[in-house]
Amino acid sequence: MIHVLITVKESSRFPGKNHRLAPYTILWLLNEIAYMPDPVRVYTVGKRSELPLRLPEGWQHIPTECGNHKEDVEYAEQQINPQPGDVMVLTQVTQPLREHGVLERGVRCIRTGHHCCVTATECPEDEWRNVNPLDGTWEQKRNATRLVADGQLYAWAPGHAPDIFNPQTQ
Repeated sequence: MIHVLITVKESSRFPGKNHRLAPYTILWLLNEIAYMPDPVRVYTVGKRSELPLRLPEGWQHIPTECGNHKEDVEYAEQQINPQPGDVMVLTQVTQPLREHGVLERGVRCIRTGHHCCVTATECPEDEWRNVNPLDGTWEQKRNATRLVADGQLYAWAPGHAPDIFNPQTQ
């Protein structure tokens, strides 16, 4: 079984952001589920008032106090009580851009023996032109890249939720 969490919390900097962003995650997830060979259960986590009034049929809500994101994820996992061989997945509404197939790749990562998986994107390591401070010349470096966590998806084996928040374990 695959258990997908969609977490939300109130925003003081951008009130209403969850209502605006949630449809992107919901539509992406409905499309991804259609291609998954394993059963998928979806849980919204946080304050129910931060989500659209209507959610897809069968989705469950796990209310939390939304004080600490890590604790909310761990609490939700406890409520779900996943079995060995299950995969936990976190999708946040604050990252509305996700690739098709990333859910399946995250699940495959866990099922092939990894205890956690965090998506990343290649980004240019340096600016377009690096200026030499000694003589003012510059050099174009377009091939150097680095990986940055992009927030598309976090996956973990049951019991390893803290690992997705710790870059030392990835």
